[in-house]
Parts: sequence; C-alpha cells; structure tokens
Amino acid sequence: MELHPINESALKNIDFLNRYKKLSNTYRDEDNCFDRYDNNKVIEVIESFGYETKYFKSEDFFMIKQQIQDYEFQFNLKFKYGACEFIWGVIRNSERLPLGGPWGAIIDLLDKTHRPLPLPLFSSYDTLKDILVEAFDLYEGFKDELLV
Repeated sequence: MELHPINESALKNIDFLNRYKKLSNTYRDEDNCFDRYDNNKVIEVIESFGYETKYFKSEDFFMIKQQIQDYEFQFNLKFKYGACEFIWGVIRNSERLPLGGPWGAIIDLLDKTHRPLPLPLFSSYDTLKDILVEAFDLYEGFKDELLV
C-alpha cells in the first residue's frame, strides 16, 4: 500500500513522523499500564475534547466520524492493556484516499528505515487525556491540511 499524495503531503506538513515518535517515546511506562479502564469514562474523556464518539463493543474500539466539505474523516481509537492505537481513514467524494490506517503503518509508509515504534501507554485517565491532546492536535492539523 502507498499513501495517497494528498495525505502524504498533509502528514509531512504537520511533521507527523517526528510528533508521533515523540508521543510514542514519551508515554512508555510499561510497569503502570492502565489495563482495566471503564468505556463510559473513556467516552467522557474523548467527548471532553468536543468530539462525538461511538463505542463498538464487538471490535472493542471507539470511533469518531466527521463529514466536512467533500471529506469524511474517521478516527478510530483502540485501547488495549493501556496501549493507545490510533487509526485514520479518509474518504473524499466517495473515494477512499489510501492512508495506511494505524499510525504505525502510516509511519512505515513515511519512513521505511525506522524501527517499529511502541504504542503510547496510559496509566490513568489523566495520562490518557495528555496523550489525546497530542493525538487530536495531529488529527486537527491533518484535517486542516486537507481542507485548505
């Protein structure tokens, strides 16, 4: 799979590669992972940022879906054993724009020479909020780049 040129340009413009590396390296406290979280509390945390979210129990993830102009943005958030996996999807005028999905896969497409990055880990709802501040900032920057 390859990145759609529009997505690749947007990711480079927001310095996605370096910012995700920093996020991954900052939140690595494996000894204090928060593996037993409450889904309703996670929904509250996500919605505190102004996003509507839906939890899909069968696949155990939270989804934010937004229609803006000709674009449909999807941001899936999966939390397992205190690890944060983020997955993006973009559709423009009913056409899926190849993006790579999980942020780790996006990193692989942007930089084929890097070592795999561990997922950011959270140890409390406060740590989750801190991680989501950067995750949502990346998301908003990415959307802004596509909507210009």
